[in-house]
Amino acid sequence: MAPPPIVIKVWRLNVLSSTDGDIENDPADLASSDQSRAALGARALARHNRPHAVAFRNGVFSIGLLMGMQLFDQEPAIRTPLLSRRVKNALWHRAVFSFVLVIEVAVMLLLAWAAVMSIGTLFGVSGGGAAIVWANLALAAFIALGLIMLLGGAWFAYYIRQETMQITHFILIGLGVAGTLLVNMPAQ
Repeated sequence: MAPPPIVIKVWRLNVLSSTDGDIENDPADLASSDQSRAALGARALARHNRPHAVAFRNGVFSIGLLMGMQLFDQEPAIRTPLLSRRVKNALWHRAVFSFVLVIEVAVMLLLAWAAVMSIGTLFGVSGGGAAIVWANLALAAFIALGLIMLLGGAWFAYYIRQETMQITHFILIGLGVAGTLLVNMPAQ
């Protein structure tokens, strides 16, 4: 004999509203209540933007861990004069994360345009020289982004407890240099 089916009602925790921690019903239940369609649309829009806000908060939190040098306090705690470089102000964390995010978006747009120009060269729409110039500019920006992250992390001595992050930044710089060498190889 088969066990009886289990019915589970879906509840979500509303983490970004003004009533943090409140539990809200499933949208199907809300539609059957007295709320208007406009209110449902506004809630759906807020729910759609929630992951972006959470991702931004998590990025700021990660930068805060780095800039606050909080990993130095974990056991075994590391006491060093470098701890005088700590920055615990959340406004600085947001500003630094926003700066890096803007640079990342600019690099992404440059890389995308360089790819479009390269594809255009394959189809005869754009010149090969222009594609190489855009690719060099995009790769130079990519290398600069890696250097910014590397130098910023080195200022806060992230190589002591977050060596894999430093290795990742070195790999990004190496990939940028390798891409630049590949783009500028003479055609045979």
